[in-house]
Amino acid sequence: MTDAEVRDYCLAWARMCLVRYDITLHRSDDLELAARYAQIAQAFRDDPSGD
Repeated sequence: MTDAEVRDYCLAWARMCLVRYDITLHRSDDLELAARYAQIAQAFRDDPSGD
């Protein structure tokens, strides 16, 4: 997988976890999992400096 594919995958899972969090009476497990996926996606973001 490319960096962009990993980022897109993680963001999709983060969104899914947030939706599940909203639907299932705000279970903190779903919110923590969404935060983990978002953190991983952040690590694979494009470098704005072009390095």
